[in-house]
Amino acid sequence: MSELEQTWPDVLRRAAQGDAAAFGELVRQYDADLKRVCYVVTGDADSAQDAVQATWEIAWRKLRQIRDYGKIRRWLITVAVNEGRRIARSPRALPFSEDGVSSVMERDIDLGNSLRRLHVSDRQLLSLTFVAGLTSAEAAPILGLTPAGVRTRKARIVMRLRNELETNNDSVGRL
Repeated sequence: MSELEQTWPDVLRRAAQGDAAAFGELVRQYDADLKRVCYVVTGDADSAQDAVQATWEIAWRKLRQIRDYGKIRRWLITVAVNEGRRIARSPRALPFSEDGVSSVMERDIDLGNSLRRLHVSDRQLLSLTFVAGLTSAEAAPILGLTPAGVRTRKARIVMRLRNELETNNDSVGRL
């Protein structure tokens, strides 16, 4: 067992009691994961950073309410996804394409652009399962679905992305 694994429950307890250094360890451990998840949900780096910042503010206030520190990653990801979704839906959210790309380049779609066009709830599901690595059973309560519902919806989203990418790649090839 590593030193971190041996001391992690203690670090979390100290962070919950308001120890800023211990909270800093928590941030160092999970910040990159939360940024990746929030980026997929929001589709924008600045909005993702805002969502992560809001997540850490919530964590600072509510960490003492966590009873099972073994589930801290899942709790943080849930908060981050919810904050990302809130920011993505807010009226101040930036449009996904604001750079005036030419019509030829717009047809040259990549996965990132296809992901950005998905509904925020679809990006949320993909970020939980692919980016955060949660199982269908772990993602289900966060999404308000059954594990089977998560798997079905994920399969449909992936198929929709695959079809869009294939269609757009075919149309670019004909230019």
